[in-house]
Amino acid sequence: MRSLALLQDSDVIRFPTFAIIFGKSNYGKTCLVDTLLTSMFGYAHTIDKQSFTASRLRGLQQAYKRFPVVFDDIGRTAFNRHGKDIIKDEMQSPVRESPGFILSINAEPQSFPVEVVKRSLMIYTTTALPPQNEELRQRLQTKIQEMRRGLTGHLYRRYLAEIMDRLEDERLPEDWMALSSGVLSSIISDAIGGSPPQWCQLATWLSYAEKRYDRVKARLDNLLRTSAHARNEGDVPNGWKIERDKIIVWEQRDAFGRRGFEWDDVPSTLIDEDSSGGDRTVLHRSGLEHFLGRRLHQRRWWANLTFHLIVTW
Repeated sequence: MRSLALLQDSDVIRFPTFAIIFGKSNYGKTCLVDTLLTSMFGYAHTIDKQSFTASRLRGLQQAYKRFPVVFDDIGRTAFNRHGKDIIKDEMQSPVRESPGFILSINAEPQSFPVEVVKRSLMIYTTTALPPQNEELRQRLQTKIQEMRRGLTGHLYRRYLAEIMDRLEDERLPEDWMALSSGVLSSIISDAIGGSPPQWCQLATWLSYAEKRYDRVKARLDNLLRTSAHARNEGDVPNGWKIERDKIIVWEQRDAFGRRGFEWDDVPSTLIDEDSSGGDRTVLHRSGLEHFLGRRLHQRRWWANLTFHLIVTW
């Protein structure tokens, strides 16, 4: 599908070749990937993370054909040094068959720049076992191992057969995620003889893409809370104000010269780069309000004054 997108001068970003599974340590990322690969090929195979270099990644793209390239527990430094440029490269490898990449990383959502997020399938793991309950961890791990031993490749083979049937006419699907999840949902519906469970409903690319910035929205929404609004930039060390069609945010730097908010996570189209600089960031008000899904209002100073008068009295 990505090859067709390139040939047809379509948007290749909608067809990512990298899946990044990330979250805190001990959140089951390795177990998830191993189980997935076992259900597809009968065994789990990962590449030594020492091979996560730019030159070897290029070599794997050209030599691994369609078997997924899996790297487990990639360090942040190695990812930033070697992975980002490969992900941002939108040209097809000079081979007929090229693999998808699966990377598992101990990281939080704010760890990835926008250019990586929009070009990758980002999967955030949030469920962890209580570290103090070793008995529960062992019991669940044993159940997973028993389940994995009973897995076969039947589901994956049927999935591939149905997907390839739908791609026979060499037309690019409008939504690959809807196509893929729809096939899986249909297979499971047939198997259970009824409607699929909630976790197996059809998913669309747009619904996924809109959720990629949920955490950025939440942090930006908190930064622009009404209580942090100020009339003038000198009134408070950290705050924001409305100035016609702009939102101006200022922050006090810490002892190391760092600002508190990670602005690299915010879509660049929201930031007025020409007006921003130093300790202040200027944002386009209309685009920002659309991104947050709410109108931004100035604090009602008369209400604030009344509050202080009541407290004083």
